[in-house]
Amino acid sequence: MPVTDTADLKQTPVLNQAVFNSILFRASPVGICITCLAQGRFVEVNQTLATMLGYAREELLFHTTLHLGIWADSSERARLVQILREHGMVQQYKARIRRKSGLVGTVLVAAELIKLDGQAHLLGIFTDITDDERQNEELRHAKEAAEVANRAKSAFLANMSHEIRTPMNAILGYAQLLQRDPGLPPDAKDKLNMISRSGQHLLALIEDVLEMSKIEAGRVSVQPVCFDLPGVLGDLTSMFRLRTEAKGLQFKIVTDPVLPRLIVADEGKFRQVLVNLLGNAIKFTHHGCVELHVAVQRHEDLQLWLNAKVTDTGIGISAGDLAKLFREFEQTDGNRQFNEGTGLGLAISREYARLMSGDITVTSQIGRGSCFQLQLPVREGDRHDAVGSPNVRRVIGLQPGQPPIRVLLADDNAPNRNWLKQLLLLIGCQVMEAANGEEAIRVWEKWKPHLILMDLLMPVLDGFETTRRIKASPVGADTVIIALTATVLEESQRAILVAGAADLLGKPMEESLLFDKMHAHLGIQFLYETPSVSGPVTVGVVAPESPARSLAKLPPVLRSAMHDAIINGDLEGFEAQLKEVVVLDPALAGFLRPLAEQYDYDHLLGLLT
Repeated sequence: MPVTDTADLKQTPVLNQAVFNSILFRASPVGICITCLAQGRFVEVNQTLATMLGYAREELLFHTTLHLGIWADSSERARLVQILREHGMVQQYKARIRRKSGLVGTVLVAAELIKLDGQAHLLGIFTDITDDERQNEELRHAKEAAEVANRAKSAFLANMSHEIRTPMNAILGYAQLLQRDPGLPPDAKDKLNMISRSGQHLLALIEDVLEMSKIEAGRVSVQPVCFDLPGVLGDLTSMFRLRTEAKGLQFKIVTDPVLPRLIVADEGKFRQVLVNLLGNAIKFTHHGCVELHVAVQRHEDLQLWLNAKVTDTGIGISAGDLAKLFREFEQTDGNRQFNEGTGLGLAISREYARLMSGDITVTSQIGRGSCFQLQLPVREGDRHDAVGSPNVRRVIGLQPGQPPIRVLLADDNAPNRNWLKQLLLLIGCQVMEAANGEEAIRVWEKWKPHLILMDLLMPVLDGFETTRRIKASPVGADTVIIALTATVLEESQRAILVAGAADLLGKPMEESLLFDKMHAHLGIQFLYETPSVSGPVTVGVVAPESPARSLAKLPPVLRSAMHDAIINGDLEGFEAQLKEVVVLDPALAGFLRPLAEQYDYDHLLGLLT
C-alpha cells in the first residue's frame, strides 16, 4: 500500500546518503536494508545482509522483498505500516527468509517507517537465528524422545512391580497367616520364616530399583523432621554390633562432644545412607575395625553441617573401581565376590545425600581400607517437634462391645482374597468377596459393608470406576473404601483418592498397616497380644516367673533359631520366632519383646545360651 500523504511521513525519521556510507551501516554485524514501501524494492542493503541471503550486494538492489519472502505482498506491507503508524516501530519478531540457494532460514526482524527523498520507506534490521532455531528444534526433539523413553521406562517398571507385587502379596500374606497357626510343627515354621525373609529380601531389591527410577524421574522429595540424633546412632550401634562381633571386628561410633541431640533433616534418608555405608564397610572388612565418626561444624555462612565418616580396614577399592563406585548397577571386584545386592546401594545413597543438599565422597587404598564421608546441612531441632517410632503390636481380635464389622474384598486374584478373608475372619470380622467391580457393586448394594478393600486392576469394571460409582450414590458416603494397589505410579494413586477412596494400601500388605487404617477410618478397637508402652495391657499377658525356665521349655529348634537371629543381628528374624513363642508362652513373649525392641542383645543371649 503506497504512502503518498505527507502527513503520514511527518513523524518518521529522515535518512540521507551519509547514513548509507557510514561505517555503522556497512560493517554492522546485523543485516540492514532500506526498501521502498510502495514497490517493495531494495534501495540499500549492507554487506552483512547480502552475505546472509547468499547474494552479491549489487544483486539485491535489483530484487524486491517478494523474492526473499519478506513483506511479500502489499497487504502484508499495509499491516506493517499500520503497526508502525500506531507504535513508531515494530519490535523483533521471527520471520522466514528464502536464500539465493533456495534454502529457507529464520531471522529476527525489527522494522521502522522512515522518510527518504520525501518517500515512505522501511528500515529493516535482520539477525540470522537459523542455527539457533535448528539447535533448539534438535533439543526439543531430544527432550521429547527422552520424555517418551522415561515414560516408557516408568510404565515398564510400574507394570513389572505390579506383576511381582501381586503374587508376593499372596505369598507374604499366607506366611503371616500361617505364623498364627499354633499347630504348625517347628521345622515347618522354620521353613515358613525362611519364605517370609526371602520374600522381604526380594521386595527390598525391587524397592531399590524402583527408588532409583523415581530419583531419575525427579519424583523423590526430602521430608525433614526433628529427630533424636544420638538415638539414631544408638540404633545403628545395636544393629551392627553383633555382626561385627561375629566377624571378630572392632566397631565403635565416635561422636563430637558438642553434637546436638536434636537435628532437623530427612531422618529416613539419613538413616538409610548410614546403614548402607556401614553395611558395606562390614561386608568388605575381614579383620581390624569399622568406625563411624560423627561431628558438626558451622561454616562461614553460619550453616550447620553434619559430617559422618565411615572408615574401615577392609580390602579397599582400586582406582578403576572408584571411578564407577556410585554408578547404577555397577559392582566392584570386591562386591562381585559376594554375588549379592543390586549394585544400587551406593548410587541411591549419593542421590539421597545430594537431594538433601549434601554429598558423599570416598578415599580408599587396596588392602588398607576405605573412608566414606557424608556431609549434610542440618538445623538444630526443638524437643517439642521431635518424632518417635510407634511400637507394632499384633492384633488378636476385636474389643468386646463393638457391632459386627462387615468387610467386602474386591479383588480378581483369588489367593489375595483368600488370605485376607482368613485374617479378617480370624479377628472376628464378617467378610464377603467379589472378583470384579460389577460384582462388588451388587454385593455392596445388598449387604452395605462398612469397609471395601478395593483392588485397582480388575476385569469387567476396574477399581477406579467401581469406587466412583459407589461414591456417587447417596448412600456411598457411609462406606469406607481403601484401595489395594501394587502400582508405584503416583498418578494412579492420586486418581483413586480423587475417585473417592479414603486411603490406599500397597501390595504386599503388612497386616499391621491394614488394622491401623481400619482403626483410623472406622474407629475399630482391637485386642493386642502384647503390652504397649502407650496403650493398655493386653488381656492375659503377664511376666513369666522365671524366663530361663520358660525358655528351657521351648522346642530346641525354636531356641536355636532365636539364638542365631540375635547373633546375626536379625531383628526381623527374631520377631518371626517371637511370634511362635506367643502361641506357646504369651507371658514369656511379652517379657522378651521389649528386650528385642531395646536392642538388649546381651541380656537375650545370656538367657538363650
